[in-house]
Amino acid sequence: MPRKIPPWDLIALRDEVKRSHGEDMARKTYQCIQSLAIRQDYMKYHYWEAKRLLSDTLSTTDSLTIAAEYIFGVTPEKYYAFHQKRMQAEANLLALLQCVHASYDHLGHVLYFALNFDANPNQRTDEHRISIHHVSSKLPAGPLKGAVNSLIADKTMKHVAALVNKSKHRNIVHTPVAVDCTDDKQPHGLRFTRFQYKGELYKDEWAIPFVNTAFDTFLTHMTCIRILLHEQLEIQHLCLLRLPAPSH
Repeated sequence: MPRKIPPWDLIALRDEVKRSHGEDMARKTYQCIQSLAIRQDYMKYHYWEAKRLLSDTLSTTDSLTIAAEYIFGVTPEKYYAFHQKRMQAEANLLALLQCVHASYDHLGHVLYFALNFDANPNQRTDEHRISIHHVSSKLPAGPLKGAVNSLIADKTMKHVAALVNKSKHRNIVHTPVAVDCTDDKQPHGLRFTRFQYKGELYKDEWAIPFVNTAFDTFLTHMTCIRILLHEQLEIQHLCLLRLPAPSH
């Protein structure tokens, strides 16, 4: 199972945003961070459900038998029973990657509200247009902007985004069962097929290792962004403390 996301300090972050930017921004930030946590639970569910559906069959059956029974359909009853489970596992794997991709936007909203982009005309946008790409383009130069840009530019994250968008808008990137006698580490299993999206070709990938890599890659980037956001909010708060008290 992929690593568990280190927890955000939800209360401390909410209180910091409230002190710096007011109750409304704090409430919106808190809601978005909660959604990130909920997405993690969704990912765990989809991961273990996909494993439950097919692990026993794929782990206890040799590659030649899998090719005969589940690719060529020597025994139709076994073939159709397996592919019903394969379809259900595919649905869970796609849903898991959709959760990873949706977490981009949750994270973009966290940054947007926590840093109160609405207060700056050069950063502000309509709420329905908030995205990690908008936030990245409007962040001032510095470590936090660099970390967000690193997430967006990551090769694995681009593959996830392309696979999710291709499946959402054009046609589903399927995960047929495959046998590879040249691969000692994983000679058989479900495999995302290769596809083309926006002129770029994405190679086929073993499904379970790929969703593990996708989850861990997003986790690594998000952890870095979380730490830098906390640091930046602390700096902002210290600067506010240095301001003279308003006169009444």
